Amino acid sequence: MKNLNNILLRSNMTPLERVTALVHNDRHREKTGTSIFSDSQLHTLTQKWSGDTGKINEYNRYIGIVRLEQSMRLDAQMFATNAELSLVRNERILTYCLADLKKTTDIPVNSLMQDNITKEESLSFALAHTYLEYRHVLHTFTFFNLPLEIREDLVLLDDSVGYNKQYLEDHTLLYEMFKGGKISKKDKDTLVDTIFTRMYYEGIKKMRSGTEKDGFMIGDFFAELPLKEIMYKVAHDARIKCKDRNDDEVLENIEEYATGNDVTMEHVVRETLHSWLDNGLFTKDFAPFFASDRFDTWNGNTKKSHKELFAIWYAEMEQTRKYFASLFCAKELKRQEAEMSMFGEMRVVEMLTGESLYACKEDLEFVHEYKKQVEMILSFSNLALFIEKNAKPVEKYNTLCEFRKLGKQASDIFDTDLTERYDELIESYKDEVMLLNHELVKLTDMATEHLHTNAKEDFRYGIHIVDGKFWFDLEEKDDTANIVQKYAEEFKKERVG
Repeated sequence: MKNLNNILLRSNMTPLERVTALVHNDRHREKTGTSIFSDSQLHTLTQKWSGDTGKINEYNRYIGIVRLEQSMRLDAQMFATNAELSLVRNERILTYCLADLKKTTDIPVNSLMQDNITKEESLSFALAHTYLEYRHVLHTFTFFNLPLEIREDLVLLDDSVGYNKQYLEDHTLLYEMFKGGKISKKDKDTLVDTIFTRMYYEGIKKMRSGTEKDGFMIGDFFAELPLKEIMYKVAHDARIKCKDRNDDEVLENIEEYATGNDVTMEHVVRETLHSWLDNGLFTKDFAPFFASDRFDTWNGNTKKSHKELFAIWYAEMEQTRKYFASLFCAKELKRQEAEMSMFGEMRVVEMLTGESLYACKEDLEFVHEYKKQVEMILSFSNLALFIEKNAKPVEKYNTLCEFRKLGKQASDIFDTDLTERYDELIESYKDEVMLLNHELVKLTDMATEHLHTNAKEDFRYGIHIVDGKFWFDLEEKDDTANIVQKYAEEFKKERVG
């Protein structure tokens, strides 16, 4: 703002300038303990001036805004204190329950919970926050519809095929891309993206606090291709010398090579994959089993040829896809996509929603298993719901942010920052929510562990808790408390005059 003492010397100060000077003086006194103006100057600002009715009304309106903001700051402080106290109380309940699994699973008989949560609310919350992963269900449903001898042969090809979809998904993708004899440019780009995503994780690099090479995880396979072979192909094509077939060494050497050529490792790897796809990858080198007439595997010989096995698998998968499409069309099941965090990165997951699974009338194993598992974690979801209903962390955080927005409006009017205190309240509350979330992550882990260690059967179709749904994401939108809505209405009246 302009020099306040210079403004004070003028006789024709506007009402806004007078009130602004008072606000700046109050802010200075709050920070330093001393006033900018003397008592006589303050008297001049507030009492020793005259004006017409319009100016007096305008002055009173701005004074009203100042008083409203001061009142709001006090109420925001009280609101934040009570909100934090509520968080601490609920965190104590959570910590108490987490200390003993039995305390958590006994929650339904707790009178406090019964008084606050109905059975319908509890089930609705659990269904909204759990799901089955669609592609896993698709794979497992197909696999166990096959004759036993076919399943046994597929297990010889990959011993994890009964519970892990990755191996057969990879081969299915390759078959659908190469079955015409030549892969298209679009499919090639998609395949390179898919393979690179399998081997590089930006989130892992950040967790390791390293350079680009630290984001590579090359111990996995894509179909029959060991991912480490891609790195050795990069080294071979770039004439990068590696004394031994040492994974750490080859990554370091490729990073050094990329840096020396002013490119990224990602660029080098992608270029190699594109070139290799044009020169025998998945046709001559590491050919998929759907193109093989062989019977031998590392684990023994299959009864049918690899090519015959894939044909049987693929035909069954096509039937499963059609069946699921009919379920979706009839609205027996609902599929939706959601972003989930994986190694610090966001990946899209296709979900069969909990609500649709619970309402499904089809006599299906995965539907029955979902219902059994959701009943098993009701106690855990009850606790998360209890905290949500009683602490309302997101609503209260949004309320504090709305307080700040109103404080910013007053700041803009009087050309000074009145939001500092609101910022302090918001940051303090966020810290408390972070501590509560830390405990809620443990609750999610405990619920998952409970399914594995206390179930009377081994579930083929494992239930998932929606990422972040047993804890509180302060970025979500929610309602705000009535108190801030009333202040918003009062600010609107004062500003309009």
